[in-house]
Amino acid sequence: MEKIEGLGKRLKDLRERDEKTVEMVAYDISHRFNINLSKGHISKWENEVNAPSLAMARLLCLYYDVSLDYLIGLTDSKLPSRLINRKETKGGDNNGNIRRFPTKTETDSSHT
Repeated sequence: MEKIEGLGKRLKDLRERDEKTVEMVAYDISHRFNINLSKGHISKWENEVNAPSLAMARLLCLYYDVSLDYLIGLTDSKLPSRLINRKETKGGDNNGNIRRFPTKTETDSSHT
């Protein structure tokens, strides 16, 4: 995956916020998500040698409880993923599908 400027710093900041070592994060993620993740992967991401895949970035967001937008630098708001209420959203379900926002046409027609 292409490098994302600032991703490494955010990952390191999140790890240090939780007072964890690279080894601890690798162990935690490996066991929580039943994957094989080494401390070398995390170190390379933090040092921006390379970037995690989109699937791995998703797991990192779940692990650190932040949004993907925050992780890749699109926003400074961490907005934890747990704050998104998936049960009550239109078209949402318990499989992680998120809310579909109405289009401009839909919102315009509802006000007439």
